[in-house]
Amino acid sequence: LIAVPSFTITGILFHQIFLADAKLVTLFNWSKYYVFYALTAIIGAFLSGFLIDWVSARKSSFIGHSALLIGLICLWLGQGSLALILFFSFFGIASGMITSNTNALLAEKYGTKWLGEIRAATQPVTVASSAISPILLGVMIDKGFGLTGVMLGLIIISTYPVIAAIVNFNSFAR
Repeated sequence: LIAVPSFTITGILFHQIFLADAKLVTLFNWSKYYVFYALTAIIGAFLSGFLIDWVSARKSSFIGHSALLIGLICLWLGQGSLALILFFSFFGIASGMITSNTNALLAEKYGTKWLGEIRAATQPVTVASSAISPILLGVMIDKGFGLTGVMLGLIIISTYPVIAAIVNFNSFAR
């Protein structure tokens, strides 16, 4: 739940030139869609806060991870402006929601007494996964995996947090 989103988000942002080229979009046009990312990241953060307060971080954690997965599928399979709007929008919602939800989920699961230490322990996981992503995806691109190979890899690993969040929700729902 912590490593995969930072891996995926950093990898996408770092290799945006490859992705824009693969989607036959100029980098200038690609960059115009970041406004959707920025606006929906703000909306995602507020939505996450509302859902955490309303139903809990455990019960709402799958939403942000699902948004990331849907965004990746839109980028991989979609064509044209609508696909990019959907990708950047879901990507933004995920970015806004996952960050807020992760901190609240740690507090719910482990309490607040040691939250600083717990965050200190999880931060290296986030940083390491974020650091590995550009290298691993770059090797995949250099080895000729292409858009399909890179996107399938990201989709496969991004499915894990969705499943983990759903299992986490179900284990505490009883």
